[in-house]
Amino acid sequence: MTAATTSLKLPLPLKDEIAGLASKLGISTHGFMVDALQRAVRDAKLRQQFYDDGAAALAEAEAGGPTYDMDDVHTYFRAKLKAKPENRASIPMPKSVAEKKKEQLANVAA
Repeated sequence: MTAATTSLKLPLPLKDEIAGLASKLGISTHGFMVDALQRAVRDAKLRQQFYDDGAAALAEAEAGGPTYDMDDVHTYFRAKLKAKPENRASIPMPKSVAEKKKEQLANVAA
């Protein structure tokens, strides 16, 4: 891997804390900071993916995609958690709000 040199000005108390922690871990301060930066990059990517997934889900719902009653979702997940692993696949997913409305209208019309 090619490495680039960069300069990082740290407040002295932080620099001292990093040096102390790195020493206790048996690694260099450089290694400690590289590891910390790698974790920060990974976390930022995960956070951005979380935001992107949320925005996509909102756009799907606003475009008429399925939405679910929260009580039905809670009931579904509680049942999944209580079920034995081999029985979890048999638990039916909750019906969307639109499906429930269609059923209600069909029952009224019948």
